[in-house]
Amino acid sequence: MKTSIVNRILKKTSAGILAGVLVLSGVLFFPEAGKKVSAAPEGVHTEQLAIESYVSGSNKTAPKPTDSAYADWVFAGWYTSDDCTEAVAASVSSGTYTAKFVPAEILSVRCQVLSGTVSSTDVSKLRLVSTVDNLNYNRVGFEVKLGDKSYTYDTTKVCASIAEKEGGVSFNYAPSDFHSMAQYFTTVTLINIANARFATGFYIRPYWETLDGTLVYGVSRYARVEDSYLGIVNVPVRLYTDADVAAGYLEVSYSSDYQYVGSDVGSVFGEMEVADAGSTIRCVGNVADISENVKADGMYVNLRFKKTGSNVTGTFAVSAEDFCDNNEVAQTVAVSDVVYKEITKN
Repeated sequence: MKTSIVNRILKKTSAGILAGVLVLSGVLFFPEAGKKVSAAPEGVHTEQLAIESYVSGSNKTAPKPTDSAYADWVFAGWYTSDDCTEAVAASVSSGTYTAKFVPAEILSVRCQVLSGTVSSTDVSKLRLVSTVDNLNYNRVGFEVKLGDKSYTYDTTKVCASIAEKEGGVSFNYAPSDFHSMAQYFTTVTLINIANARFATGFYIRPYWETLDGTLVYGVSRYARVEDSYLGIVNVPVRLYTDADVAAGYLEVSYSSDYQYVGSDVGSVFGEMEVADAGSTIRCVGNVADISENVKADGMYVNLRFKKTGSNVTGTFAVSAEDFCDNNEVAQTVAVSDVVYKEITKN
């Protein structure tokens, strides 16, 4: 891949959001397309699966683990053996191969706001950061939605560290803060965000493309500039299954370290009702026409909580769940038992 360090970063919009990047140090290219790659790091999960079940012409679907112990892990490529040293060629469409899976935290998002931003600040910035576990990918990036507008940041480069630029955008995480297996960052900064947009939610979905050409989406989330100075954390409740659903219900319990302040509709259902029952949030999602099923794969709801102390370490957990299809038949849907708290840091 020979594209520049930034292929395309959020075109200018009427909302005043402009393209912008940071100076990246230790910049690395993904390797040219080929089959020989480095050995898989410890901790990966592999399964032998029939590749034809996930390939239909030019369309490729990312498999999901069949082992329930790894139900929420994400696909990281097809390989010829369990050591994941030789990638399957993009042209292969049949046969049994090794599917590699890694923890979803690696393909998640953290966000930071320009240091010193307060409610009266005129203009600020929002930095998006994700990681990869190695260089065995074709490309990585983010999809960002603001209202009905969508933008894509896509690159074939990652970096080992991030330097400061444009005065005071601090970054204090190492790749391993996402997960012990994470080795490199991918990042983009949204600049010139006007004060009127500080309370506007950006829907952010990270992705990578594996060496065989499969596009894999990670753990999406919402973020707002105001999250930083209001002490808000976002808890994305993620579904990861091919089950057909028409309606769903779940409860998310939370500790006294937090106060519930609101929610955002996820990507699975267009409608969502959320109520705070005191230490438990009750979420009911359904489509406009319950006779139509949708794939339960993506964010169910994004819950927003305010910290009640300076060093809180509260937890969030799915305590009850119930889904059904359009025939009102119960559907089993994989929901992370402990909703990802660590990826909600600002």
